[in-house]
Amino acid sequence: MPNFIRPYTFVLLLCLLFTEGKVLFAAISLNGKISNPPTSGALLKLDRFVAGDFLPVDSAFITQANNVFSLSDPVGSGGLYMISLKGGNPVEIILSTEERLTVQADYGALMAGQLSLGQSKENIAYYDFIDIIQMDDSIQDALKRKRYNEGEKDALYLNKLQADMEASHQFINAALQQLRLKYPKTFTADILCKLLAYPVRQDKNKDYIPFLKENYFQLVPFDDSRIMGHPLLLDKIDTYLKEYSAMTLPSLQAAIEKVMEASQSSKMAQQMVYGHLLDIFLRNHTDAMLQYMADKYPVLLQGVKPAVLQEVKNALRLTPGQLFPALALKDTLGNQLSVGKIAAANKITLVFFWISGCENCESKLNQLNTLYHQYRSKGLEIVGVSLDQNEGLWKQSIRQGPMPWLNISELVEPATSKAMNEFKVYATPTLFLLDSTGKIVEKNIWNEGLISSVKKYLP
Repeated sequence: MPNFIRPYTFVLLLCLLFTEGKVLFAAISLNGKISNPPTSGALLKLDRFVAGDFLPVDSAFITQANNVFSLSDPVGSGGLYMISLKGGNPVEIILSTEERLTVQADYGALMAGQLSLGQSKENIAYYDFIDIIQMDDSIQDALKRKRYNEGEKDALYLNKLQADMEASHQFINAALQQLRLKYPKTFTADILCKLLAYPVRQDKNKDYIPFLKENYFQLVPFDDSRIMGHPLLLDKIDTYLKEYSAMTLPSLQAAIEKVMEASQSSKMAQQMVYGHLLDIFLRNHTDAMLQYMADKYPVLLQGVKPAVLQEVKNALRLTPGQLFPALALKDTLGNQLSVGKIAAANKITLVFFWISGCENCESKLNQLNTLYHQYRSKGLEIVGVSLDQNEGLWKQSIRQGPMPWLNISELVEPATSKAMNEFKVYATPTLFLLDSTGKIVEKNIWNEGLISSVKKYLP
């Protein structure tokens, strides 16, 4: 079975006894017996997937004298769980209020992540569902390869490609429908099949791909709280952003609005979706999209985990319009130089984070040298902030560059580097363009964009 689990860095305040006016079912339970436990005993844990994270719900201590356990989740409504022995490999299982599951396991087998679920209707349905997912992935990957390898040819070819895609989606829908009929009233039938299903086009005069883009979340049961009990919704959002947005800011914003609009029937689901989107843009350091998410949905921003909220605030400190944080380091002669003072003494200052051996950094040197010699006398200054640890290597790279501008460095390990941690330098080169007040006016622009920005301040 593929592992759906990914670390997400957001939390949702849930009230799972009630879901917006609808009372949920009785408590979920898992009973069983573990044979051959060690003489010292073992801790058995049950965790539940909720809105991006596995949260602990119950545990039991197993001994040779008492190797029978009963675990329960009084507020869960069904979904993906993990059962594991301390120090062992976890086993993913589906639990629901419709089925009281009893299992028997050998201690060694469970430590290795092996557990027989017998005739569990919920988990047999889930295994069949995983087969459908794998089949769908294989089909869609083949269609993508065909598209990219052969290129976008004439309209007739593209129409054929769209027809193949629609036919494959109808095939998957038919398989999901059979699964729902075979295993009714299961978490897989009620939630997962709806999550994976593709919308059906009624108007054949409309192109299929634009139809998919517009109706991608049409069948998602956002008003059912159990949707938060499996990462498939988050995977679906990832796919939508990747396949149906051009990854430009306007396209991403339009895609986000589509997802947020689709999830608005449930406040809890929408909070989960929002948290996941924030997590995506935090991991990819897409500051412009973080700013958009914060400005567009300020109420939802306050609902995320405090640590995530602080991450967002830290990232937004380094976006255009914000003051560049204080940074003072030593130059090659041992003199302490303040970036703030340098910016105040010039019309425009380019702060360039780099490290020796970085090919991307070296490829930018010609452009920086051209700008420096052309605009230095008009009020441009460049400050190269090195992330090197070795002083000799740093100075050698400056000479070989050449890098005739101001150069400063901490010469410390990354874990203690202020430049890397406070300025969120996850990749080199990283560039900030500052005005004379020390305000960030541009970030990570190169080529024509950088030239245009410099000309704007230094005509």
